[in-house]
Amino acid sequence: MAEVDPYHGSTDDHGASTAAWSGVLALILASGLIAVGVYINNDLITVVGVVVGVLGLVGAIVMAKLGFGVAAKRREMADLRASGSSPASHH
Repeated sequence: MAEVDPYHGSTDDHGASTAAWSGVLALILASGLIAVGVYINNDLITVVGVVVGVLGLVGAIVMAKLGFGVAAKRREMADLRASGSSPASHH
């Protein structure tokens, strides 16, 4: 039986991280602004929505690179499993 890599074997978090949630919320806001801008035919609101979307995406990527993404969370959990500690004891 093949050995499971502790850094890639767990997806218990379903991709949830601070970076992911921040990006999702920014994109929801952006899509709302774009929809309103298109509906009322206001180019300024539409452009603001696009800018918020781009900044939200860039912000989520930067946050993930700074350690707020799912990869850092999975690495931490794998390190805890490898050391034999339970995640509940490290809050």
